[in-house]
Amino acid sequence: MLATAKPQRTGLGLSPLLGRCFGGCVRRCAGAGSGGAFASAPPPLQRRAWQHTQALDAQADGHGAPSSTRDAHDTSTAGVFSASIASIERLTPTVQGFRFAVSATARDAASFAPGQWVDLFVDGLERPGGFSIVSSPEELRRQGTLTLAVKASSSPVVGWLHSEARVGSRVRMRVGGKFVWDAAAADARRPLLLVAGGVGLTPLLSILRSAAAQPPNSRPNLALLLSAQTADELLYREEIGERVAAGELEHCALHCTRGGGEAAAGKGAELRHGRIDKAALEGALRALSGPVAYICGPPALCGAVEAALTELGLPAADIRRERW
Repeated sequence: MLATAKPQRTGLGLSPLLGRCFGGCVRRCAGAGSGGAFASAPPPLQRRAWQHTQALDAQADGHGAPSSTRDAHDTSTAGVFSASIASIERLTPTVQGFRFAVSATARDAASFAPGQWVDLFVDGLERPGGFSIVSSPEELRRQGTLTLAVKASSSPVVGWLHSEARVGSRVRMRVGGKFVWDAAAADARRPLLLVAGGVGLTPLLSILRSAAAQPPNSRPNLALLLSAQTADELLYREEIGERVAAGELEHCALHCTRGGGEAAAGKGAELRHGRIDKAALEGALRALSGPVAYICGPPALCGAVEAALTELGLPAADIRRERW
């Protein structure tokens, strides 16, 4: 297999001790603690290879890299399904969205829980690329499609997607990951604090979309903190603004570490200059009662946010993180 290269990291908005940490959010995720909505996904997903403990995993590769060491060397076809590109959309200057059509016969294999990823196989490339799914499971059930948001990087699979893929191009995929939210769990109504950097938003937006679509009597309260270098790199900012305006988010702040692009920040969402810091996290926690935090981004981002949330009194068992 042709090994995918790790991408260059660009700046992200978190506390100064994070350094440079903007990039894609992929694959091996980790949860601190277990139980309820934050420990498992509904069948048949429980039978997938991500069925491991909820302890923190070893760090994985970067954006576009195989989702795990197991997948990087797994040449079997178990769980692999075919899909074709239905549409391609420019989301930010560095990120493109790809909507894939999945046939009715492949939808069982393609079923996923909010927060999971896919390994994406391209003919002629030895190793797959790993990408979090940004769409909700409901989109797959109703429309037969799933969506990925892919940031430019040196990964061969990413390079193929950004430069060679066309509508109609066919790929193969395999679902994995244990960074999930289960709407059917007994404690699924617990508030959710979602903290992301750059394309780290992708699995969290799948969770947000799924949670916001629940019936009013079972819908959890939601808060979102998202950071990027500029407003132009804030993914799905229009949708986020619309959800804020619709009252679906108890608290939302979009952080930019550099100026520029303010007009494109999205109506309804608060745009802040500077990094996500402890004060920003404290403000989000005040808007929620006993939340579970989901964090996605580079190791430095995840570690710093986890440390700050712990200092603010959030139990370790209520902090889930995806590291790549």
